[in-house]
Amino acid sequence: MRLWRIGNALFPVWSAEGARLKGGRWNLPGTPAIYAATSFASAALETLVHANIGRVPRNARYVTIDIPDDAPVTRLGAEDVADWNAIPAGPSRVAGDTWIRGRSGLVLLVPSAVTLGLDDNAVINPLHADFARVAVSEEAPVRWDERLIVRG
Repeated sequence: MRLWRIGNALFPVWSAEGARLKGGRWNLPGTPAIYAATSFASAALETLVHANIGRVPRNARYVTIDIPDDAPVTRLGAEDVADWNAIPAGPSRVAGDTWIRGRSGLVLLVPSAVTLGLDDNAVINPLHADFARVAVSEEAPVRWDERLIVRG
């Protein structure tokens, strides 16, 4: 399985530290997690919505992530977690956190709130025994399509 992650060049893209410090839609503060997407396009949309700046972020970088074919993957659908797309995140944080701490899988596929559940995001569990088997590319700069840039 190939996944994509986009991050700010000020910090390592391949890190669970931000999610550990602040929590996310599928983890509580204090629990490490790495968020990724099942396509580069979904990763870009997630980056744009979370940047919340009305333009493409400067200095964004990305990595590709290759999950071993035999690694355990779990899927939580919209029907599995009530209010999974609540803003701010609610029950999904507890569901994902329980999954991470249980260490039953390396990847948790979850619906993307940005795409109304039509695409999947991935939560990668750095506490899982197979985490060391994940292959991550070198960071590369994101080249945004100029049409995404707000002119004014």
